[in-house]
Amino acid sequence: DARRQADIRQLMTAIEFYYDANNTYPSVGADDTGFDVATLSASLTPTYIVRLPTDPTGATWHTYLYVRGPAGNNSYGLYVRYERTGYCKTGVNVNSGWWGAGVPLCL
Repeated sequence: DARRQADIRQLMTAIEFYYDANNTYPSVGADDTGFDVATLSASLTPTYIVRLPTDPTGATWHTYLYVRGPAGNNSYGLYVRYERTGYCKTGVNVNSGWWGAGVPLCL
């Protein structure tokens, strides 16, 4: 979980660097739709992050997900599964409906 937290912090920093340079968060497809963070590769690597994180256990069902809010809304979210606490979401102006209203914000 410590590795996951570090990965997500690094990814969030890269996304914010992208935002600073482009005045928008990366678009990877339809807004308000979750995508595997691997879809951020074209936007973030290698300029903002050397490589995108993957789950440290290699589990394919622990994939980190990314969503961008509607264009001009200045919002994005990341969906993460931690071993100790389960699924949560984090980001900027996170929509409570992304990945379900029952998914808590990451602490």
